[in-house]
Order: sequence, then structure tokens, then C-alpha cells
Amino acid sequence: MHHEAGLAIEPADSPDSGELTATVRFTYAFRPVVLRDENGEIAYRVVEHQFTGDVGLAVGLFGRLTIGLDLARADGADR
Repeated sequence: MHHEAGLAIEPADSPDSGELTATVRFTYAFRPVVLRDENGEIAYRVVEHQFTGDVGLAVGLFGRLTIGLDLARADGADR
């Protein structure tokens, strides 16, 4: 691809065989889901605050393959 097109292809690496990798990720969203009336005003806030988290573990196989497990958790707090 041409460098001025704004697109690029980057190589992806996998961990070496038997190498373990771990990830932890947390996110927060303010009013991720709302219902709006016909005027576009917020009529009801379904979820006011939402916290999510992920814990992941992966292992490399053959230097080309990665197999992993991700455990996700989401908590939505009411108003």
C-alpha cells in the first residue's frame, strides 16, 4: 500500500512456544445506554455508570499461534 494513503500493514507477533502472557484491562463509561424522546432529549437513563474489567491469559504455540482465555466482568450502577 502507498504510504500517503494513510493505510499500513504491520506484522503481528506471537509469543514463543510455551511463553505465557497476561493482560488486565479496566474501562468506565458514563451513561452508555440512554433512551431519547422524539426531540432528542434524554427521556430515561438505562445505565448511569458502567465499569468493566477483563483478565486474560494466553500461551504461544509454535511461534505462530496464540491461544488465550479472557474473563470479563461488567457492573452497571443505577442512579
